[in-house]
Amino acid sequence: MEISAEAFQKLKQTLTALQQERLMSWNHWRDLADYYLPRRYVWLLSATERNSKTMRNPVVLDGHGTKCARTLASGMMNGITSPSRPWFKLRISGFEDDLDYDARVWLDDVERRMMLVMASSNFYNALATMYLDLVVFGTACMLIYEDYENVIHCFNPALGEFYLAQDDRHRVNTVARTFKYKVHQIVGRWGKENCSRTIQEAFTQGGARLQDEFEIAHIIQPNGQDGYGSIAKHYKFKECYWEVSSSENKLLGEFGGNMQNNDSTLLRCMRPTRSAEASSFTGMVAIIRVQANGAMMLERTFFCAPSIAMMRERPMMPSLAAA
Repeated sequence: MEISAEAFQKLKQTLTALQQERLMSWNHWRDLADYYLPRRYVWLLSATERNSKTMRNPVVLDGHGTKCARTLASGMMNGITSPSRPWFKLRISGFEDDLDYDARVWLDDVERRMMLVMASSNFYNALATMYLDLVVFGTACMLIYEDYENVIHCFNPALGEFYLAQDDRHRVNTVARTFKYKVHQIVGRWGKENCSRTIQEAFTQGGARLQDEFEIAHIIQPNGQDGYGSIAKHYKFKECYWEVSSSENKLLGEFGGNMQNNDSTLLRCMRPTRSAEASSFTGMVAIIRVQANGAMMLERTFFCAPSIAMMRERPMMPSLAAA
């Protein structure tokens, strides 16, 4: 989808501004990722670090912190939104005692269908990941899209991949992120005609070129905020996708929605309080204890473990020959 150069530049400027605003929490998030979840949050690493650091855990000497975070996240999952029992009731506010039989039956039927949709999709798996992000980092994000097979399908952007902005009431109203897709994934999701010439050529060649990765930018923001109105005004929000490396003023896709009525996308972001900073939750409070446990494990390894020389002098256990 072609757009004007001015509108395309505004999208890029919004993404850059959100990236700059996030830098103040970057070091805190990196520490939390190193000690709790070192392999999931590759977007908090540079390109060089992703190749050398993600395959090992150089900082984690004691997994107790990760186990505690998972235990807390599991407790929140089972206590708040347990998949094994109903955890919400549909009612009409202010008319709880005045509803007739038909209205109650309709609400119960909608409630049952909602529970069925959640159980049939990946909603609970995504919610479990969201709780773990909330425990460790104090900030979590989940995108819910309409899906032909399962009605809904959920995505969990990793911290470092997305950026948030708030309105005057401290409610998240803007989400931007960058992520990588392969050529066949891009064409399968947005269609070959919406891709740049580079991706179209790679898809036409096929073979190994289908596995080439391209960075995609994605933004969800209030409709009309960037000054051009290609989305109908009755939509409160719009989302745009584009290729970061492309020089063309072209969007992969542009969609409108209200974010509350599940028109096309439903956005859910969690924070401990609306005025809290992103790294002020349990993970940041407990990281000192996790670091201390790691130091104790390192000290115990140096001073209590047998030396290499002692292990070499130890006689080998004789092997028993088969009778």
